[in-house]
Amino acid sequence: MVRNTLEEKAFLRRAIEQFRSISEVRSFPTIMPEIIYMMLQLKDTEQIFKLDDLNMNLEIDNQQKVLELESALDALRELNIHLIHELEILEAEKNVTKEDQETNRQNAERTIPARAIKKHRERARC
Repeated sequence: MVRNTLEEKAFLRRAIEQFRSISEVRSFPTIMPEIIYMMLQLKDTEQIFKLDDLNMNLEIDNQQKVLELESALDALRELNIHLIHELEILEAEKNVTKEDQETNRQNAERTIPARAIKKHRERARC
């Protein structure tokens, strides 16, 4: 599947950009530039799908669905759906991590005064 239309090229660029975003969030900075460069140089959309699938760990059913679509444009649309979904999951994970950190910070702030009060009471008994 060679890139032919402007719409295909636009979807392909979007898929590569989403792939880049996912790679950055997942902390793959050492391999990411080489893979992104390789993707930009490829002319065969199917090869780009395979690179994306391998590096994004898409479920096999989803990989197969993308590869079995008749047109490159349909495959790119489907791939973009999966990449957007992955970005949404990563964003949700980031939010959960922030909430956990905030909860831990608040718990630590509550614990410190409680320890200080306990120490003060122990000193007062002596």
